[in-house]
Amino acid sequence: YTFKLRPATYKAIGVVWRSVGTNFDLLSICGAYFAGTDSLAPSEVVVPDANTIVEPISILVNKSKARKITDTKIIGKIVFNGNWPSNFVEARVVATTKFNIFPTILPTILDFGFSSPISPGIDSYDYIVNAFPGTFVATGVVFFNETRTLTVNDVFYSSEVGALDLTPYTVVEDQHYDGPTFNVKF
Repeated sequence: YTFKLRPATYKAIGVVWRSVGTNFDLLSICGAYFAGTDSLAPSEVVVPDANTIVEPISILVNKSKARKITDTKIIGKIVFNGNWPSNFVEARVVATTKFNIFPTILPTILDFGFSSPISPGIDSYDYIVNAFPGTFVATGVVFFNETRTLTVNDVFYSSEVGALDLTPYTVVEDQHYDGPTFNVKF
């Protein structure tokens, strides 16, 4: 593949898939560029100028992760206590089908369902995660700083402030599931 981009730093390069007549969503991602071993966040790509060809940017597409967008949702509530840290620019609720703390098994971005962004400073939020059918093993609130990357340290922080639930549950296509209620204490 080849495509032209303006000179800039791109936070992610990936492949999305959708069924005819459906919309795109974060669930549409079925492949992303990972330069290293960090599977939680895709790697940045820097295009320094209009004449530079950046290569190799290899993307492994996992067809089993190509999910159609349905009315499958995980719904719940978050209460935020205390002052939001000043370096947070947004939060999101995420649910994943692949995660374990000990031994550490990390998901890739392809294993997540995401909520809409949550603006810092609010006291409570009713979340909706666009999900896909499967057994989810972890649901949590993740907080993004200016870089908007997600690391394992962010997952541990979420656990420390009461924003991680490791109760497994199975979600069926086109149904709504009551997700955990979070009581976040900054």
